[in-house]
Amino acid sequence: MSNDTRYNRPLNAEQKHLMKNMTASVKAEEIGAVSFEMTDMLVLTPFFDSHDIAFFMEDMFSELYVGSSTFYELRCKAEDEVCEKKKGKPYTLDEIYDRLVKISKISPSSREKLIKRECELWQYFCFARKCGSELYSEARAAGKKIIITADTPLPKNTVEGILRNCGFVGYDKLYITSECGLSKTGEGSLFEKIVSETGIPAGKILHLGCSFESDAEAAINKGFRSLFVTSCRDRLIKSGRLCGYIQKQRIYDFCTIKYLSLRCVIGLYAAYAFDYPHGKVPHSDFCNDEYMLGFIALGPLSLYKDYAPETGLKMKLLAAMSKSEKLMDGEKGFMMMQDEIFGSNLEKYGFEGCELPFDYYAAHGAVGDRMMLQKLLSPEDSEKWSNDVTEPEIAPVATKAVKKGGLSRLADRLFPPGSQVRTMVDGILHKSR
Repeated sequence: MSNDTRYNRPLNAEQKHLMKNMTASVKAEEIGAVSFEMTDMLVLTPFFDSHDIAFFMEDMFSELYVGSSTFYELRCKAEDEVCEKKKGKPYTLDEIYDRLVKISKISPSSREKLIKRECELWQYFCFARKCGSELYSEARAAGKKIIITADTPLPKNTVEGILRNCGFVGYDKLYITSECGLSKTGEGSLFEKIVSETGIPAGKILHLGCSFESDAEAAINKGFRSLFVTSCRDRLIKSGRLCGYIQKQRIYDFCTIKYLSLRCVIGLYAAYAFDYPHGKVPHSDFCNDEYMLGFIALGPLSLYKDYAPETGLKMKLLAAMSKSEKLMDGEKGFMMMQDEIFGSNLEKYGFEGCELPFDYYAAHGAVGDRMMLQKLLSPEDSEKWSNDVTEPEIAPVATKAVKKGGLSRLADRLFPPGSQVRTMVDGILHKSR
């Protein structure tokens, strides 16, 4: 995709200050080279989790496979097993698919088709993180040597294609962990190889990345300078209760194709709202930012052709939100970003659950977030809303499927999900775990 920035929200004073400090670190006179981790620091994906890309391969896989498992399930299983076998060492996409062949019994020709398709999808969906792109440009303009590390199983030609499509050109060295066979941690690490091959002393190299263990701690242990920048998704999860609420609502099937569109919506929100670092705002799940609220609460509703609020309160909230220019700009930002990245590709999967962010705001909005609408609601409606708001039930955020226990499987048979009786049972099961 192109790197269209029309939908970026304005930076606040804190973000501008942080970017000024990070830029100064990148351009510092004593720094001879700047090393950027590709994943999350330079390049983003529009998914809640990187494994979500497997959902876009289900149709192809169904034509190549005769079993009952989904491609997502088998692809995750294959990578988990390879990861466990390698014991922390890098592994390649070929190794993942070799394992996939063994557990799925697909043919070698099918394996090649799937690998080719996955690599194509990575190049299609990846886009630049604006914060990383800005720092990259500053480093190049300052005449620093540019090093890119890519902690990924993807092959070199795919990584190079992703970087090129995202506008990252002119770098001096590219190190891919799976190609080098070296991780960033431990003895004989990738960081040691960088120093050996470039001839630049470790103390004159600044490394930027989003993993505290491998990009901050490991780099510093090897004598590098380090700038740790939290990933967009991690910042989203830590910023409030929205992800925990959604996880609780869809605890057992959130990691299924049924909720692919919702997972993509959350991925877009992470990239839009948490690209540039900033601190957590107390008493707010949307950083007290009208653009962010408009993006995630209003934007996903635009995916529905016939969305109609089921309560009077929601109708009044939507009417009030439509009067805020910033909220509406946030909604437009979502519509533009969704259209540019996904176009009509999500329509075939439906939009199940995409109303949940708005439902969360209506039922559980924090005091700081409700105040954004205070002037747009009547005093009576504002007071009633405040009185009706409750604390949300949240669950720990998991990126992979949560397995059902024996009690939950029994409940599925005895009490159909969604029924009033089942709702009561879920409460009992949750408390008994």
